[in-house]
Amino acid sequence: METVENTAENQPIKPLKCLFYLPKVAKIKIPASTEKVETFHLFYGADVNDETLNFKFLMPAVEEAKNEDYDIILGFDKSLNRIIIGYKNTEGRFQAFNAHQQAALISDHLIQQVIWDRPFGESGMMIIKSVILSDQLDGIATKNGVPVKTTHSGFDNLMGGVKANMEAVEKIIAFDDRNTVILNPDADKNSQSIFDMWMALLSDLAEKEKSMLDRHIDLQVKYRLYLEKTFQITRDTSIKKIFDKFRTKPPVDDLADELVLISDYKKQTFHNKLTGRKGTLELEARNMVQIEYSSGLKLTVELEEGETQMSIHLSKYTNFAFKPKYAEIRKGLHDSLLKTVVILGKM
Repeated sequence: METVENTAENQPIKPLKCLFYLPKVAKIKIPASTEKVETFHLFYGADVNDETLNFKFLMPAVEEAKNEDYDIILGFDKSLNRIIIGYKNTEGRFQAFNAHQQAALISDHLIQQVIWDRPFGESGMMIIKSVILSDQLDGIATKNGVPVKTTHSGFDNLMGGVKANMEAVEKIIAFDDRNTVILNPDADKNSQSIFDMWMALLSDLAEKEKSMLDRHIDLQVKYRLYLEKTFQITRDTSIKKIFDKFRTKPPVDDLADELVLISDYKKQTFHNKLTGRKGTLELEARNMVQIEYSSGLKLTVELEEGETQMSIHLSKYTNFAFKPKYAEIRKGLHDSLLKTVVILGKM
């Protein structure tokens, strides 16, 4: 009688359990379960505020996932063009990726699907990203020979970038810092394309017996560890003077850092302080300035409409190659950004 050795190759794949968190009004075909991904769904009502996709927005889904022992959550806003990913940390507790992190995960997954059998630089793909979105996407694209173009944030701006470049490449994917994801130039089919991508990504993870956190950490090792934070300053009166100070006299001494590049989107100009090179920015004028430093720190300052609120987006990276040190090195980067926030808050 022939015996079969009990090896990893002939063991059944343990499916990942995914909860889709969707608006009740969603008119979309939810993916059915497969042998690698079991799908479930939870709907939310019209009274739910989906303006900001964060952990608070995801809380009802998190409670459902905890009770039913689901592995991962994919939440959608009411337009079905903005998403948020809930995943389990090393302690089994749910957290949410921010827009920067999920854009990196999706970009790398889609790029790897097409480049393995093509010469470098001939992937036929392009990434469109918002100005504020993490430079990790640029790193992923550069390392894989994929061109990148930038737009301002928002679905319409991203779609404009997609439409303007459709004839140049075979496939364009687009992301912004507000959780927008465009995988299909046909807006009516975009949400279905997001579902298709998601099921393929989870199937790949299930095959390799990896979690979404494993994949995220792998990307940080491969493309540098990036971290982003945003905080806001609100006043009863205009804070335009504070915004203009960032444009004309960006913080240098307080941060003990060397200024490298200033991109002033209000004037539509840039100035490289190291080379002296100056030029014009192609994007339309906005009350926004981006300041880059030699340490890898990047500040993007936006003056909101009404001039009583200002958003400051911080991004910083570090290199690391030893995966078990991830938590420790991430904490160091986190503490560095918090220190910067405190300094900027005193300006």
